[in-house]
Amino acid sequence: MGRSKENIAFSHQVSTETMAEIAVIFNPGAAWGQARKIKPTLLAELKKHRITFDFFESQSEAHLLELARHVGSTYQYVLCAGGDTTFHLVLNEVMPVSRRPILGLLGVGSSNDIARQLGFLNLESLGSALQKKVSREVDVGAIFVFGELRRYFLGQVSLGLGVTVNRFVEKWLKRFPFLRGWSPFIGGWGILSSYFHRQVPFSLSLEENERIIQTTPVLVVISNTNYWASGQQINPLGQVDDGKLEVFVFRPKHLAQLAKLYQAMREGRHLQAQEVTYLQGNSFRLFSSHPLALQLDGERLFDSKQEEVREIKIKVIPRAIKILTCKNR
Repeated sequence: MGRSKENIAFSHQVSTETMAEIAVIFNPGAAWGQARKIKPTLLAELKKHRITFDFFESQSEAHLLELARHVGSTYQYVLCAGGDTTFHLVLNEVMPVSRRPILGLLGVGSSNDIARQLGFLNLESLGSALQKKVSREVDVGAIFVFGELRRYFLGQVSLGLGVTVNRFVEKWLKRFPFLRGWSPFIGGWGILSSYFHRQVPFSLSLEENERIIQTTPVLVVISNTNYWASGQQINPLGQVDDGKLEVFVFRPKHLAQLAKLYQAMREGRHLQAQEVTYLQGNSFRLFSSHPLALQLDGERLFDSKQEEVREIKIKVIPRAIKILTCKNR
C-alpha cells in the first residue's frame, strides 16, 4: 500500500525497518499543471497491483530536488511521475549517489520523449513492470566546462533553435497560459522570431577524434535517445546502451528546407539530407567565439549573461544507471 511522505522532515530519515523499497516522486506541475489530474488514477493503479511504496509530491522545483536527494540515497527504486524535465532534475540528484537507485519513468509531461523510449506512457504497463522489477543499464551523457562536470542528461542536448524556440514558447505560455494548447503554433512563431532576430544560424566548431568541423548551423542536437521535440525520430539509429552519442548538425539554407527536414524527421529520414551532418562518438568538444546556450531535456543551461560559456565538452558515461522496463528494448 502507499504511504504519503509529502511533509517529511529531512533531518529525520525514515526507519529502514518500516520503509518501502519503492519511492514515488510525483510532480503535479508537469505539463503546465495538467499532470495533477492523474494523481488519483496513479495511486489507484499502484494499489491495484498491491505495490508497497512511499509517495512524495513535489511543491516546487527546489522541493523536487530536495525529494530526489533524499529518496536517491534511501530507496532501491525511485519512480518519477512527470515530464522530461522532471526526469532530468531527478537524474542529476541521484547520479552522485554511490549506490544509485533504479529509476522508473512515467511520462505525464508535455513532450515525454524520454519516457517514450526508456519509461512508460500508460499506467497498466508501469504497474506490471513494478511487480516484475526488470531493469536495464543505460548510458548517461555528461557536460563538462574546462574539466568541471556541470550536468548529466538522459536524452539530448541541443543548441540553436532547440534553445531559442524553447525560450520563446516558455515566455509566451507564462504570460498567456490559456494558449497552452497552441504550443506547436507558438513554436513555429518562435522559429520565425529566431531567424528575424538573427539568433540563427550561428557559428560553431565541433571536434571529435581530433577532427574539427567548422559550421554555421541553425540547430545542433547531441543525442543519447531516439526521440526529440515531442516524438520526432531525431536519432533512429542510436542505442541507449552502446557507449555512443549521436550528433546531428542541421544547415538548411532557408525556412522551406527546414520545414522539409522537420517532416522527414518524423520518420527518421533526415539522415540522407545534404543539409544534415551526422556524427557518432563517445566524446565531443564544442566551441565558438560567441556564448553557447544549451537545452538539456527541458532545462536551459548557460542561457543568461551571468555565465557565458564558449567551450564545452560532452561525453558519454556507458551504462551508468539502471532504468525500470517492461521488456528488453
